[in-house]
Amino acid sequence: MPQETEDLIYGGRVRIRQPARGYRVNADTILLAAAAEIASDAQRVVELGCGVGAALLAVAQRAELGDARFTGVERDADMAALARRNVAANNLESRMEIIVADAVDPPDSLSDALSGFDAVLFNPPYAAPGEGRAPAPARQAAHVGEHPIEAWVRVWCNRMRAGATMTLIHRADKLGEILRALEGR
Repeated sequence: MPQETEDLIYGGRVRIRQPARGYRVNADTILLAAAAEIASDAQRVVELGCGVGAALLAVAQRAELGDARFTGVERDADMAALARRNVAANNLESRMEIIVADAVDPPDSLSDALSGFDAVLFNPPYAAPGEGRAPAPARQAAHVGEHPIEAWVRVWCNRMRAGATMTLIHRADKLGEILRALEGR
């Protein structure tokens, strides 16, 4: 088992374990949690590609959402297992679940569990294959995406309730692509 660290984030309100090497919680994670404007009557919140669950945990700790339920979607089973441990460490097992699935191509068997959200949060991979400088192998999946940003937007706009919010953190040079994806949904 790879080495892990235990860290406090979000003003010490969230305790997480994460790999000591490879992709780790960073400023984008905290920015995503801070940027999420979730209506007080929201009942279902999902984070796509949740990794160790840090942003979703921070939103859940910050939000005063009554009985809202939180779902994390993570395709890496090891990271999802770590996210589940973090959910337990933060005493949120009754309100939060972590699902192992590809956020852009979830299996049909999860269609009920992965629809009807009031808020969708994500920090997708920033680069397409061959774009920019290649990241370290341990960070490859987090930085280089198999799916373009419009696929993320299209899939998840169709899984949101009317009036829901979508919050994402991405590169400024992708804004046009993101806006086109939202217009075309």
